[in-house]
Amino acid sequence: MDLLRAKISHGFDLLDADGDGALTEADHVTMGHRVRRLPARPHPGHPQADLDEAFAHLDLDGDGTLTATEFERAVIEYWSSTDPDAPGTWWMGRPAFDTALNTTDD
Repeated sequence: MDLLRAKISHGFDLLDADGDGALTEADHVTMGHRVRRLPARPHPGHPQADLDEAFAHLDLDGDGTLTATEFERAVIEYWSSTDPDAPGTWWMGRPAFDTALNTTDD
């Protein structure tokens, strides 16, 4: 688990461009685009409102930033939680199971 935490910490440091120890909502959006290898604009499948909602779930203390601790928790929950309501399930945007529940076949 120490190696995993070290890798997550390194990822956090890479995303924390100004080195202030916190990720802003803009950093979170940039991360999503980099991970998906998309241009720096909202992905058509992830409207800005969805990205904003995702960040709100991850920002556990509501201060407008993600601390290293919040980021680590989100990453670990994203990959390991079986709780669909866990905040970390929003790490990469609206959870897939939530999106699937909100789509209809026409």
